[in-house]
Amino acid sequence: MKKYRILIITTVVVGLVLATLGFAMGASRTLYLDRSGIRIPSGEISRITDYDLGYFKSLDIDVGFCNVEFVIAEKYGIDAYGYDIEWDWALENEILRINQKKYSTINIISSFDRSSEQNYVKIYLPADADLRNVDIKARSGNVSLSDFHAERVKVNNSFGNIDLNSVASGEVRVDLNSGRFTGRDLNARSLLQVSNSFGSVELRGVTGGLLRLELNSSDFTGSDISAQSLYHSNRFGDNRFQAVSAEKFSSDCNSGNLDLDGCMFGDMLITSRFGDITAVGITSAGADIDVNSGDIKISGEFSGATVIRANFGGVKLSTSREKADYSYDISARFGNIKLDGDRVGGSDPSINGSSAAGHSLRITVSSGDVEVNFASR
Repeated sequence: MKKYRILIITTVVVGLVLATLGFAMGASRTLYLDRSGIRIPSGEISRITDYDLGYFKSLDIDVGFCNVEFVIAEKYGIDAYGYDIEWDWALENEILRINQKKYSTINIISSFDRSSEQNYVKIYLPADADLRNVDIKARSGNVSLSDFHAERVKVNNSFGNIDLNSVASGEVRVDLNSGRFTGRDLNARSLLQVSNSFGSVELRGVTGGLLRLELNSSDFTGSDISAQSLYHSNRFGDNRFQAVSAEKFSSDCNSGNLDLDGCMFGDMLITSRFGDITAVGITSAGADIDVNSGDIKISGEFSGATVIRANFGGVKLSTSREKADYSYDISARFGNIKLDGDRVGGSDPSINGSSAAGHSLRITVSSGDVEVNFASR
């Protein structure tokens, strides 16, 4: 066994030495893996430039190892640069199509040569250009789009970042496999849908109808958001909402903390399996919060029916409404209850308030303490 281990180590070392010598003598510094197997690039440079392209209403871009960027200019234009790339492009029926005919799926060795990072497609547009459809697919590279209007926007990126800034559209769909998404000053009148498997998501200054966030393993930050309905799910990662308003708000967190700061919701539905929930300055017309394991600390103005269920963890609720405004039903099987600082006795404490009030609190805790504070007269 020891002989085989020495043989393997020796083979690897010799291979690295030979590869280094080859690179130093001018051999290709990049290896690609595609459907045909391991491939050495030809080293050919392909470039398209037309800075007076003519008017177009739609974009259809499909590239591999390539960055995509919108650039503000006086006229419509294109600048595409590719290392070992074959371009296929056309402007027909007001649709600009750009396809990368030959691209690799995996860049095996890129640390010796940064040429793959230089591949790009730049689209030149007048400020506030009014487009119909924008459809961009990138296998690996960054996508940066800004300052335009469109009826529909769809961006798909397998490995790389996506940045959308100052975009107004009826429908925006963003799908990432691994990368960061940043959206700022977005107006999605009908739909903004963001899906990300691995990478952070940041939204700032977003307005629209339906906002749907489907995250697998991401840290999320959202601020200055106004939507009719906001649906959020995240399997692994922390989530922070600040100055967010929505008629309907739904959040489903599997493992991670949820922070709400200065948010206004109509109906609020929160489900958390493992993680804390912290809310400050919240306004809700009705809330349903269900936590399996984690602490709940919320404060604000809670109207309508507020229902909180917690299996393992404490609950602290502070409301700006007075005690007389609520009917309440509070129980803690293994824990203590404090109501306005007064402890409720008993080994299995519970307390009920008036049923004639216009708003209600129902808090059920299996294992943990409950503290409720009302506004003083």
